[in-house]
Amino acid sequence: MNLIECSSLAGALAGSCVGGVFGYQWAGVLGAGAGAVGGLVLGLFPGPLIGGGLFWVVLTQERWSRRKRLRPRLGRYWTRDRAQAWVDLKERLPVATAVQGTVILRESFGCHLDIGVAFPARIDSWNHPHDDPDPPPLDARVEATVRSFDDENREVVLTRKEQAPPGEKRPSAR
Repeated sequence: MNLIECSSLAGALAGSCVGGVFGYQWAGVLGAGAGAVGGLVLGLFPGPLIGGGLFWVVLTQERWSRRKRLRPRLGRYWTRDRAQAWVDLKERLPVATAVQGTVILRESFGCHLDIGVAFPARIDSWNHPHDDPDPPPLDARVEATVRSFDDENREVVLTRKEQAPPGEKRPSAR
């Protein structure tokens, strides 16, 4: 059961109870049944709205918290006036390009780097077989390869694994 369904059912249950109590106070047993049904129907609607609102808050809080921590080093990279700079960066920094950067933010799943392009670079997981399981400390120098671009967050996605440039075949390991 997801958050929306759960909040909808909780709203319906609460509405049914409140409707039943008010119905009983105003019209007795028959009023309790009618109030419970009315409360159930009315309770179904605000539940998903409240649940959706809470879900939105959780998702955006993580994004804004990350932006707040990256802002001192990279400025307001997510604003509309930086949209053309993001498009230009994607043209001049092709996938499979090797880059070096400094760790500016550590998170539980990986880290963010400053690679000198005015936008953050993200390594999602620290899964290279020769690396330690933990990301490097802050201000450490890291080498990585551009894997893709996250347009929604305006982040360069990196990997520690070597990649062949598009259209080029890698030699098979034997």
